[in-house]
Amino acid sequence: MGLRSLFKRKKEAVETKHTYTTAEMLDFVSDNIACLKKLLSAQGSNNRARRLIDLADITRSQVVLLCAKGQKDGEYWLVESSDPSYGEQGTKFTWQHTQAMASNDAMQIFSAMPFPKIGISAYISVPIKNKYNVVTGLLMALSVARYERVDEVTQLMHLLAPIFEAEISLENYKEMQKQCESRILALNQNAEALQTDLKREKEKSAENREFKSIFLTNLSQEVRTPMNVIVGFSDLLESAESPEQRHEFIDAIKQNSNILLKLIDNMVEISKLQISYMFKPAVPRQLNELLTSIKIKYEEQLKEENKPIQIETSFALSTPNDTIWNSEEIILKVMGLIIDKACKQTSYGLISLGYSVENTQITFFVRDTGEGMNLNNAERAFDLFSSQDTNSNDDDSINLALAKKYITLVDGDIWVDTKYRNGTAIYFTIPMQKL
Repeated sequence: MGLRSLFKRKKEAVETKHTYTTAEMLDFVSDNIACLKKLLSAQGSNNRARRLIDLADITRSQVVLLCAKGQKDGEYWLVESSDPSYGEQGTKFTWQHTQAMASNDAMQIFSAMPFPKIGISAYISVPIKNKYNVVTGLLMALSVARYERVDEVTQLMHLLAPIFEAEISLENYKEMQKQCESRILALNQNAEALQTDLKREKEKSAENREFKSIFLTNLSQEVRTPMNVIVGFSDLLESAESPEQRHEFIDAIKQNSNILLKLIDNMVEISKLQISYMFKPAVPRQLNELLTSIKIKYEEQLKEENKPIQIETSFALSTPNDTIWNSEEIILKVMGLIIDKACKQTSYGLISLGYSVENTQITFFVRDTGEGMNLNNAERAFDLFSSQDTNSNDDDSINLALAKKYITLVDGDIWVDTKYRNGTAIYFTIPMQKL
């Protein structure tokens, strides 16, 4: 095993800071070629743990530790040990020396270190340095007996240090490469997300431009219709032939004034939605009570308009189990827009409103017995100013377009039941706990 050659020189040393010359190292190699062959053989060259075990055997050490430099000054962490039970990978400790150190009085020094207490009496530590002479690690041989040939063991560890340094550096480079690859992947994903966002913003910008064009084209016509009625009947008031006729003219003015106000309100809401919209915070709400309040409101409105229409409700849950956590604003807005349309399309008969519940989703509906719409173009009923494809007025089209925009904001859905033949049936869904 070359032990006689390795320990041929008798020299006691308690501490050495000697830096070996190239000639001294070559001389040492020639004298100890057998030991080096064992340590650097093909069998051990790809097995760092095996090499550490052989080094411990040749140097008669209890254990040999390979440590890497930490982030802080004097901080090291355990990479590998010739004895797997001697500490764990990643164990940190502090070692202030950056030169070769040897001591045969090690018990006090190692008593505070995070390693098993095996009665260490001597140690030899050799710093591992890179080509820039920067300390990158530490090679330590620990023994329960005194080292008699400190110089030879130190030289041997110096010879092996560059090999371990290359391995640690390679692992660090691989880790850095992995981190760089992860970073590049994240940057590519961010770039793809930015491209998607940019495409979405371009589409939104194009949609806004189209909206503005349609808005300006239709606004004049939409406002002019009720305004003409208001102005015309206002002029006719002076020439009314009877109180009944005068009352008829006033009712026409009131109705068209309400139409005009709702039209303006809807236009303002559409303008808001093109920018952003924040719903009021969600609060616990009894759904049956909310829909009952909507029913009462429209019953009073229909009574004022002298329309022979009944409103009925259908509830899937019984009180108090109908309490949900949702913003009532979204329900009031969308229900109101759809019922307004139903009231205009229905001259007499019935308007039904209600809901059903499935898992965490609520499905609302509004059904009427009015004139209905062209079911071949039901999907376009929610497009802004698409009334030419339905039997509704332009302001009804605005109502449905607004309703769709509100529902989209809460990841819901809205559609026309094309199988319903007694009028018009519109459904919309909202998640129960989305808001």
